[in-house]
Amino acid sequence: MKNLAVSIVIATHNRSHFLKEAVASVLAQAFDKWELIIIDNAPEDESRAWLNELQDARVIKLRLEQHVERAVAMNKGLAAARGEFILFLGDDLLAESALQAHLDALAQYPEAIASVAGGAEFDENGMRKSFKLVRHPARRDLWPDILFGWMPHTVGQCLFRTSAVRKIDGWNEDVTDPGVADHPLWLSLARLGPAVLLPDILCKQRPARSRSAGRSPQLWKLMTKLRKRAAQKLDGKDYDLARKILDARDNFGLAMIHYEQGEPIKSMRFCLAARRLAPNLMRSPLTRPMLLAPMLKSLSGAPMLRAWIRQISKKTDIPLRHVVTPRSELKIKMNGKTPGRPNAVTVNFIDRCKLLGLEHEVKWFWVKIPPCGKHWRQLAERYQWIFILGCNNSGTTLMTRMLEAHPAISGVPRGGRGATVALFSPRRVDAVRLWTEKVEQFRLTEADQHLDALRLIYDWVSAVRRSSRPYVLEKAPPDMICSRWFQEVFPNARFIGLVRNGYAVAEGMNRREGYSLDRCARHWNTANKIMLDDAAHLKRFLLVHYEDITQDPGAAMRQICQFLEIDSRPLQAVIDQEWKVHNMDNAAAKIQDFNGRSLARLSARDIETINRHAGEMLARFGYAIQEPFVETFVVDPSGSECSILEAPEGATTKVYSTTN
Repeated sequence: MKNLAVSIVIATHNRSHFLKEAVASVLAQAFDKWELIIIDNAPEDESRAWLNELQDARVIKLRLEQHVERAVAMNKGLAAARGEFILFLGDDLLAESALQAHLDALAQYPEAIASVAGGAEFDENGMRKSFKLVRHPARRDLWPDILFGWMPHTVGQCLFRTSAVRKIDGWNEDVTDPGVADHPLWLSLARLGPAVLLPDILCKQRPARSRSAGRSPQLWKLMTKLRKRAAQKLDGKDYDLARKILDARDNFGLAMIHYEQGEPIKSMRFCLAARRLAPNLMRSPLTRPMLLAPMLKSLSGAPMLRAWIRQISKKTDIPLRHVVTPRSELKIKMNGKTPGRPNAVTVNFIDRCKLLGLEHEVKWFWVKIPPCGKHWRQLAERYQWIFILGCNNSGTTLMTRMLEAHPAISGVPRGGRGATVALFSPRRVDAVRLWTEKVEQFRLTEADQHLDALRLIYDWVSAVRRSSRPYVLEKAPPDMICSRWFQEVFPNARFIGLVRNGYAVAEGMNRREGYSLDRCARHWNTANKIMLDDAAHLKRFLLVHYEDITQDPGAAMRQICQFLEIDSRPLQAVIDQEWKVHNMDNAAAKIQDFNGRSLARLSARDIETINRHAGEMLARFGYAIQEPFVETFVVDPSGSECSILEAPEGATTKVYSTTN
């Protein structure tokens, strides 16, 4: 084993805290013959400074001056790798014995191109959920499983042979979505040979990178497109098998759609059709749970099974509240060891589960009763939904905090998008602030047949149903370009559009986030243009200016409360309150207009840049276009600008005007 060497690749961008933890997990490995290649992907935080302080001969630092996509960064690490094996880690954490366990498995199976271990999700509170693949080490051809849709939860669970990854030319740089970036890698690698599955949990990942976001219909379509493209490269029997697996995948997708729509019988039919098309998938330890979960959930949604649950509760003297937990999950004993003689209902239930591929030795299983679409839609109609639409740095957080102080209004926890898997998260595409640069991934209108509309209702209503307040408020910047779709899902929704002077917004994002002014100005322009165009399609829309709120908060709140049809008097107490969320100095202060301070920071070139990218929308909202002015700079002999006091001998003056 001593002659084996591992190259570990970490690509980092503005995640210094996570980088430190990931590197620490590598340094703690029991197997010490490794090299760590860190791709310094043009970060804007303290990552580069910390890397400069990191002194270890085994750590190789590759610095990029321009930010590149994840696949490009990983390929640069692959090109620099010298080890016989390679592991792409990212922000994940390795168990202390991870490398040793992977290497032992690959030494036992020399024909395997990779070793795949179990994983777990964790957060600051500890481990949340584990993903165990098998009970014992097993060699398996992963091509059918991956083609159907199974994937390791994170690429950090896998150790590859470097020669195999190079044979397929590494990561596909044409696929930029991080949610599917490793899919082409596995689709190509799985054709080269089998892999070893390990029962150990050797890698921990962060919840933000979990596969739950794969429920997004956009990602599902992209994953299906990649698989069909891979199948087209085959011929003969391999192509016929691939077509059956893809047909089974399509049926599985339809089953999930009908399940989310509260149609368990139709969902069951499509699940069974998928099983008939590719029966071997039910024998795989990887895809069997994928198929069984919707089948059992669909079965539990049938009225007949609901009646069975009541009978089981009655005949076994188990209270119904103990059979069906508050989270609507069903727990049934499968080995017949219930109090007294097993009744016919239990036996019938066990027999039906056998038909689905379960063994009689299974003692317990969990089934989530699917939400009835009509029931949850009726619950959603009990609330008045309020959506605050506004660009980043426009005062939307201040408005949200003020409205949530009203006794009739409650907010969706975690900003709404954090409380559901139905909506696409900006963090998945590294667009937390400038999400308009990938607008096609967030844009939704009433024409979009979104697959997770019921899931959104279920998640949000579940999050607020314990509150007695009749109004529910949601605020997330990407909601600006989804208002028409929200109106389709929540017909009684009211929308408050908040707009702020584009000069101040662009300056604030440039100062606080470090983005260039031209990108900030384009972001403000695009977001507000879509919001204003969509407002014509909304039944209840109110446009509010940030400047009106800061100049006369009382009048602005009365106008908003009148639009919402609620009493404005409870908000009078918060108008004179000091707020920390709205202060350039990051200290609590009363509501005031900070536009003047922001505009004073802008140079002539800054104003020209903003006018060029957002001048039309500034005029459309009634904001005064800033007048041109002249600036004088001192230029030293090398051509660099400097102050007059620091001007060296031979320096010249340079005049810049926005009219140039």
